[in-house]
Amino acid sequence: MANQYGNNVFEYLNTDATAWTFTGTWNAQTPSAPNPASSATYNLTTTANDTATLNFTGRSLYLNLVPEFDRGAFTCTLDGVLLPNIYDCGSTRIWSNNNNPHYQTLTPIARNLSDGPHTAVFKCIQRTYGSGNGKTGLAIDSALVISGPKSDPKPNVLQVCGDSNSETNGCFNKDNNWPFRLAGWLAQQKGISGGLTFITPDGVPGSTLPTNNSTGSLLVGGCYEVFHNIPINRPQFVTFMYGCNDLRGSYNGTFGDMLAMDFLRYYTGMLCFLEDSMNVANMNIVVASPTYMHPVIMYNILQNGGSTGAGLQYSGYDNYEVAVSGLRNLCLQFSWVRYAPVYETMSRRSGLIMPNGAADNGVHINELGHGDVLEVIKQAMLRDMPQRQAFALPTMMY
Repeated sequence: MANQYGNNVFEYLNTDATAWTFTGTWNAQTPSAPNPASSATYNLTTTANDTATLNFTGRSLYLNLVPEFDRGAFTCTLDGVLLPNIYDCGSTRIWSNNNNPHYQTLTPIARNLSDGPHTAVFKCIQRTYGSGNGKTGLAIDSALVISGPKSDPKPNVLQVCGDSNSETNGCFNKDNNWPFRLAGWLAQQKGISGGLTFITPDGVPGSTLPTNNSTGSLLVGGCYEVFHNIPINRPQFVTFMYGCNDLRGSYNGTFGDMLAMDFLRYYTGMLCFLEDSMNVANMNIVVASPTYMHPVIMYNILQNGGSTGAGLQYSGYDNYEVAVSGLRNLCLQFSWVRYAPVYETMSRRSGLIMPNGAADNGVHINELGHGDVLEVIKQAMLRDMPQRQAFALPTMMY
């Protein structure tokens, strides 16, 4: 039986034998504690032509995969029709010696279906590129299905989703953090005497778009916020600001192993899911680019002891700014998204990050930085529609 979140989101765990049938050499994988997966175990095959069949009822289908560097492509046959897309369970990485799986992700499979019973068959495949073969592997945690009408938001509810730069880290006075001040500003704008219901990020500090357990505690990611928390909370106002932990150029064994293409891939799944599950026309949803970090954090990986596997080392700044540019252009594809150019507005001003209350080398924003983020997000919330011009960063560092 599927788990239900809110009015219209249903999660079919891979351990649900009433919904799933696995054919071939699938093996249950147990993540290390605390478990960042939805299921107690996820199901993995590395054999081409193995299949997983899901019977579900709904109008939109997403897979919660466990992408990793050594996994590969798969296809989907829906109600007997092979879908034209080739889907991917692989992930990119910057460091050739860092191979962390990404948990609780959102991959759109089929949207705008008739709201009724369907059968999807996923097949692990191996693709050929010139004279070489691609990697083989499909890891399924669960499926997310949307059934029923889109959910209307609850008035006067603000939910902030992000990493520790969307909380109090970096402030010398914790009351100066931008989400707290944003809640007060919204209450004044709307004339709410009792204030807004304010929901802080789940699982920070250390959060990324996927869920991870890298610091010994469960760090809920942006995808989980979208398919679990937002359908339950149904906020009228939502902010997203991720990237510092996903895209960090310096290697510390847990962060910094995601390229911009995966960052944008997961954001795409999140925005599609919001559009399918929520009445976004009646919401105020802001997507902010990540905050600027100091060069000591974002230096070139080649100078930090990385191994020399071809194509696996990238400049931290290049990767970060590709992600920022791509996020801006991705948001332009969704007319209801209000983009907040946080990174661009900070304009590499070190005074916004150093010194800070976390006493680090420029990872967290200080009071000045929180004030900068606040003003950019307020401007985004006040816009009726997102800006529609194309975007390029004013200055690139090479």
